[in-house]
Amino acid sequence: MIGATEQPFAGRVALVTGGGTGIGARVSSVLAERGAAVVVVQPDERSAGELAAKLAADGRDVRGIGEDLSSAAACLSAVERCVALHGGIDILVNNAAVVGDPARGDLLGFADERLDAIIDVNVKAVFRCSRNAARHMTERGGVIVNVASVGAFAAQDRSSAYVASKAAVIGMTRGMAFELAPHGIRVVAVAPGDIDIGADGPTLTGSAYFAPPASWWERKAPIGRRGTPDDIARAVAFLASEEARYVTGQTLVVDGGWLSY
Repeated sequence: MIGATEQPFAGRVALVTGGGTGIGARVSSVLAERGAAVVVVQPDERSAGELAAKLAADGRDVRGIGEDLSSAAACLSAVERCVALHGGIDILVNNAAVVGDPARGDLLGFADERLDAIIDVNVKAVFRCSRNAARHMTERGGVIVNVASVGAFAAQDRSSAYVASKAAVIGMTRGMAFELAPHGIRVVAVAPGDIDIGADGPTLTGSAYFAPPASWWERKAPIGRRGTPDDIARAVAFLASEEARYVTGQTLVVDGGWLSY
């Protein structure tokens, strides 16, 4: 466990998309606890500012900005605003995504508008934010951590569009890692399993289509419980740290052993 005096990210700047709720909020918190100056991106200034204010009250350097990452202009603005605040960017966590019920529906009746909304955020925003951030990382290096899903490896009920988007994230992770390695930039991904977000948002399987009881997870996952945002945040922190300096192009599955069952 990282001690109070250990700050491996001291002097580093982290941009966390979707960093105000659920997994993203815990990622923002852990990176800030470990010394990073964190910029939280949410679709609106108010929600981004709320988490930033809460964490900053504990003496951490956290700022919030509002950008709807479904557009190219917003993806550029998010990165440029981060750089304007701190003079650079060292860590990008692409966590923002359309998940839960908005990402689910019967394939035969799935509307193009819904498909476009998922791809705009889950795929295009990851590509755009990574490209924009990498342009600022080429001189001093950096790390890009993409949040994928076990859905990229295993079929899920009424989730073809979501599964496709997360499989694309894993493909981009490999491709970007290859292209950016000469610039000293590592690109990695985490693939969460079922994560209990609680009141902050939807879980991977917490929808009207598929919501098994907790006892199901005790039987299905060898570790015997559902995951927490902290489980994912710690994995992200590891991958973003010097402890993982020889790791790039890889996806770390964090699912309590669910896929291995």
